[in-house]
Amino acid sequence: MLCLALVVYLVAYLRVPLHLASLLRLLLPDDIVAEAVGADFSRVGLLGRIPILFGTGLLLAAAWVLGSLPVRWLSVGVKLGRLEKQLFSLACGLSLLSTLALIAGLLGIGSSPFPYLLLVAAASLALWRTRDQAHEHEDAGCVSRSPGLETARDDDFSAHWSWLLLPLGLLILLGAMLPPLDFDVREYHMQVPKEWFQAGKVTFLEHNIYGNMPLGAEILGLPAMAAWPGKLGWWWGSLVGKTLVGCFSILTALMLIVLGHRLHSRAAGIAAAVLYLSIPWVGLVSMNGLIEGALGFYLLAAFAALVAWQPGEKNRWPLLVGLLAGAAAACKYPGLLWGVLPAALAIFLYARPRVPGLLLFSLGALVGCGGWYLKNLALVGNPFYPLMDDWFGGSRTAQQVAQWAAAHQVPAFSLADLLNKLLDFAGRDQFQGMLLIPCAVIGISGFRGNRHVRWAIYFSAFFLVSWWLLTHHLPRFWVPLLPFIALLAGNGASTVLAGRPRLLASLLVVSMLMGLLVISSRVFIQSDLHDNRLLVSLAQLRDGPARDGEPDDNPLKLVHRHLNQLLEPGQKVLLVGDATPFDLQVPVLYNTCFDNCLFETMIKDLSLQERRQRLSDAGITHIFIQWSEIRRYLNSYGFTDFVTPELVHGELVAEQQLLKKVPLAVSDEFGELFIIRGQIVGSPD
Repeated sequence: MLCLALVVYLVAYLRVPLHLASLLRLLLPDDIVAEAVGADFSRVGLLGRIPILFGTGLLLAAAWVLGSLPVRWLSVGVKLGRLEKQLFSLACGLSLLSTLALIAGLLGIGSSPFPYLLLVAAASLALWRTRDQAHEHEDAGCVSRSPGLETARDDDFSAHWSWLLLPLGLLILLGAMLPPLDFDVREYHMQVPKEWFQAGKVTFLEHNIYGNMPLGAEILGLPAMAAWPGKLGWWWGSLVGKTLVGCFSILTALMLIVLGHRLHSRAAGIAAAVLYLSIPWVGLVSMNGLIEGALGFYLLAAFAALVAWQPGEKNRWPLLVGLLAGAAAACKYPGLLWGVLPAALAIFLYARPRVPGLLLFSLGALVGCGGWYLKNLALVGNPFYPLMDDWFGGSRTAQQVAQWAAAHQVPAFSLADLLNKLLDFAGRDQFQGMLLIPCAVIGISGFRGNRHVRWAIYFSAFFLVSWWLLTHHLPRFWVPLLPFIALLAGNGASTVLAGRPRLLASLLVVSMLMGLLVISSRVFIQSDLHDNRLLVSLAQLRDGPARDGEPDDNPLKLVHRHLNQLLEPGQKVLLVGDATPFDLQVPVLYNTCFDNCLFETMIKDLSLQERRQRLSDAGITHIFIQWSEIRRYLNSYGFTDFVTPELVHGELVAEQQLLKKVPLAVSDEFGELFIIRGQIVGSPD
């Protein structure tokens, strides 16, 4: 019966067009290679990846150094395996590095490499001075298992099968090192740290509403920008930060190995890790610079810390639980709901004595995420900006508050919608893993009373319910839950196939292969979401020229490259409609659709001379108006009705002759570029 149910599920899964198309790619291996090299082996350039890998490795090493000493001090009385301890050190160190980068940025020294070098040097010295205690309380090979769940013998499934993680991890690394294509990433995930670096300080951004939310994962690229030499140091450092964000999914897989081993068996841990990295959604967010993978890592790390903790012990471990839960809240506001709240509840229920445990947890959470919320409280009076305006107020108008609420409102509830969303999660969504859900269902059905597995089940249900009730139902937003589903799936797969290691290995090979095919597929590309030119030179991907049919063969990329070549030192461009300026290597002003339109505030109700003076004072020499984006905003999120073709062409170009159109290799319907008459040396008037 179980086999029949699995066959029916797989048939339904392969009915999804992307899944079947990806599977058929096995018949065209030449196409896979051609896509990776951009259809031309002369375009291959891997040397540029080496400095990025080196910089990412240095950041991870620095995080490990920063986290090792605190974990050693906090883990007294807690039994940890060797890999488990190193992963907790990395998780703790990444959170601390993020917090320290924020503090350095607020102090105006974050764009210098010296604070980070001094900090890591001091931490290394402290770690070296305590080296004699390095192996104290460390179990060299085993981890304690929680009672209540039968375990398979470790010898039944060789640890060598963990090699299945290598192709998936390598694919994620190669994709994470590519320049960003995703809209959100170019708008704020990578753009805001770039702005902070170039400004020399972390500040409140009035023109980018997203830049004032917690960016605990994104700011990890700031030390790399500070240390990278040259005028494009911000670009290379940003790629290091993007690669590090991609590494969170690999760290999650390693955490699943030790957590699955602790709760069930070695086979369960390896199965959970492979099933997790095989999920196309994990590859999508990890390779494109989105931070749901980082949020999922911290949620899983906080859960693993709770599993390792023996309630009732008088130790300092709740502080680490709080730090990791707080790190989740430093990635996104939902981290408070999905990380801090459940972990605090667990500490409240199991800590003995209760008050000291909660105080330690609260202190850790404050260190993990408090800086981001205190920053907003100090700069704008609302720690949750731009949320909860009714409670805290802020600098936005009532119209802007309503615009934001309308764009982010929860869809109308209905039973049909709920069933559709559950079907999507169960595998109908094209980026869901092939064997994840059936194995997880088996893991839940085979549950035998282990308290920690019960926590994972309860948390998964809580996450899905809150995702449906409180968010606008984007599938990407349930990616942070996937590590917990993978943990249950690993338990289910290893339980059903206990004593049949070859069959389990075959299942994992199929899962890995399907994940690789979908993630690397050109069909996987949705407009500007994904890039599979994994081996093409980074300089060519950045500077072009674009080739027909490739991801960067779009009008906006062409405009940005044209501006990079056109503008001379001392010149600056104002973007109107376009809010994704990351690729621009020239000075730029812009605003998102939820902020005040800079173009409007600079020229509305002013005379010609006043307009010219305002633009001159701001240093603006060029204006690019992306009409296609303005139309999209007017039909969706909203946009000012001030910017119209009649205003630009009738008043500013024809009547006042303030602007002069510059030819572009794109249609006027898409966008137009103008110069300010009389301001550019050598330009025609």
